[in-house]
Amino acid sequence: MSTLALRSPAVPQFAPAESAGRLLNRNFLLLSQAQLVSQFGNQAFTIAMMAWTIETTHSATMSGLMVLAGVIPIIVLGPLTGTLADRPGARLRIVATCDLASGALLLLLAAGFVAGPAAWRPAMLFGIALLVGVCNAFFEPAVNALVPDLVTRDRIEGANAFRQSSRQITILAAQGLGGILYAVVGPAILFLIDGVSFLFAGATESLIQPDRSAEASEGVASRVGRPFQGRQRGRACPEVYRGERPALQRCPHGLSGRVIEGFRYVAAQPGMIGFLITTSIFNALIMPVAILLPVYAAANLKADMRWYGFLLAAISAGAIAGGVLAGGRRLRESGSSRRVVLIGAFAGLAFALAILGQVRSRELALAIMFVTGALSGLINVLVLSIVQRQTAAEFRGRVLGLHTMMTRVLVPVGLVGGGALADLTGRNVPLVYGVCGALALVNVILLAARRTTRTFLASA
Repeated sequence: MSTLALRSPAVPQFAPAESAGRLLNRNFLLLSQAQLVSQFGNQAFTIAMMAWTIETTHSATMSGLMVLAGVIPIIVLGPLTGTLADRPGARLRIVATCDLASGALLLLLAAGFVAGPAAWRPAMLFGIALLVGVCNAFFEPAVNALVPDLVTRDRIEGANAFRQSSRQITILAAQGLGGILYAVVGPAILFLIDGVSFLFAGATESLIQPDRSAEASEGVASRVGRPFQGRQRGRACPEVYRGERPALQRCPHGLSGRVIEGFRYVAAQPGMIGFLITTSIFNALIMPVAILLPVYAAANLKADMRWYGFLLAAISAGAIAGGVLAGGRRLRESGSSRRVVLIGAFAGLAFALAILGQVRSRELALAIMFVTGALSGLINVLVLSIVQRQTAAEFRGRVLGLHTMMTRVLVPVGLVGGGALADLTGRNVPLVYGVCGALALVNVILLAARRTTRTFLASA
C-alpha cells in the first residue's frame, strides 16, 4: 500500500442497514459461501501436497518444508499485511484479490504437473506453496477484520461461530474425500480443483456490496477513547484510539510509520497485549499434543491408525459443538460471562490435556478429545470476537495481523520443543502431555491474575 497522506478520518464500510442486523445477511452469506468452497479446495491441496511429497521424495523433512512454506509468510508479513488491510476500502479488495491470485497460482501448478518436467515438480510445488502462503498472509487479517463490517456488533460471536463450524464440517468432508480423489485422479486434478475453488471464491466475494454511508459507530469499539500522545518522525501525533466515532488525526508518515502506529495502539490498550501474549503461548503449549497424537494412539491406546483418525474426527466434531456454544445469546450480551467462560475454557483445556496422557481407554480418550475440540472451538471464537470487539475499526487489520503473527510464530517453537521433549524422555507421552498441560494451566492462572486483562475481557 502507498503512504498514507494527511486526511480526515475514513468511514468504515458496513453492510446495508436492512440486512446487517441479521447474521445471515446477503454480504455475510456471500463471504461464507466463498470460504466454504475455498476451504474444501484448500484441504484438497494440502492432502495432495503432503501425499505427493511423501510418495515421491520419501522425506519427512521435505514434507515439513512444504508446510513451513505456507507458514513463513504469515509470520514474516503479519504486521505489514494487517496495516494494508486498514486502508479505507481495502479489506474486501484484498480478500477477493488473494483468492483470485491463489486460484491462478494453483491452476499454474496443475498445468506444470501435467506439462512440465518431472524434475521441476518439487521446486514448483514449494514455490507455489510459498506464494499461496503470501496470499494467505494478506488474506487472514483482511477477512477477520472484514467480518465485523458485515454484521452488527451483537452478532460478532455468531458470525465467527458460524464460520468456524462451517469450516470444520468442510474440513471433515474434504479429509474424507481428498485421499480417495488423490488415489483416483492424482495430484494435478486436485490442484486444479483447488484452483477453481479459489477462483469461485474470489468471484463470489466480488459481489459483496458494503454500504459506505452506514454509521461509523456500528463497527468500532463502544467505549469512549482516551487521548494518546505518540511521536512519528519528530512531531506529535495526538490520536484517539477508541470511541463511538474514531477521531484520528493522522500524521503524514509512510507505511512503516503506520505499522509502528499499530504496535503503539496495542500497547496503549490496557490488558490487550497481555491477552495476546498469553493466548499465543497457550496455543504453542498445546502443539506437542497434536504432533504426538499418533504416538499416543499407538503406545497408550494400543490402537491402529484408524483410531488416530477417530481421535482427529472427535476433535473436529467437538470444535463444531464449541463453535455453536460460543454463538450463544448469553455470551453475546454479557462481557463478564464471556470472561468467565473463556478463562474456564482455557483452564478446562489445560486440565484435559494433562490427564489425557494417563488415559488408556479408547472410549474415554475419544470423549476427552471431543471435549478438547469443543473447548478449543469455544476459545477460538471468543478470542477472535474479543479482539474484534475491542479494536477500533481503523486498527482492526493491524491488531488481527499482529495476533495472527504472534500465534503462528510460536507454533514451530511448540512443535519442535514438544518433539525434543518427547525424544529426551524416550517418547514418554504421559510425561510430555502432563508437562504441557501444567504449563498451560500456569499460563491461564497468569492470564486470570492480571487485573487489566480481566477488565479487558469483561469490557469486550
